[in-house]
Amino acid sequence: MKLIILLLLSSQVFAQKSIVLFKNVSIIDVEKGRSIANQNVLIVGDRIKRISSKVLFAKGATIIDATGKFLLPGLCDFNASVLEYESLGQPAFNLMLANGVTSVRDLKMKQSPQEAFQIKTKIQKGELLGPRLYLSGKTLIDRPPFKTVIWIRPF
Repeated sequence: MKLIILLLLSSQVFAQKSIVLFKNVSIIDVEKGRSIANQNVLIVGDRIKRISSKVLFAKGATIIDATGKFLLPGLCDFNASVLEYESLGQPAFNLMLANGVTSVRDLKMKQSPQEAFQIKTKIQKGELLGPRLYLSGKTLIDRPPFKTVIWIRPF
């Protein structure tokens, strides 16, 4: 059974192939729409290596007793303007991650495509902490003829 799981932890926990073991955590199975209690989750680096209801051991692991806690899928915000906020000095990336948003599509970037892709590349390389970033160009509604359309109410 394939589970999609998000680990809401600081980036330091996953730095440099660290090993983390969550004990007694409830995980959310989004495919079946249920919670599975008392699971043990082993993470090596930034990858989930094993999920089991049986006791897991890992040499050198940071052990986190997650009794009463949940691991859940990463959330997506596909209607965001995070690059604009970041360029204004507001911590949009950190706020997204702190609230479980791991993927963002920026709809109206103020930066040039080159600048936006540089930021995206820094996130992918781990040089900048931020959610997975999807970029788009101008929206269709901002272009003629849609911008000048007069919407008429039906009778």
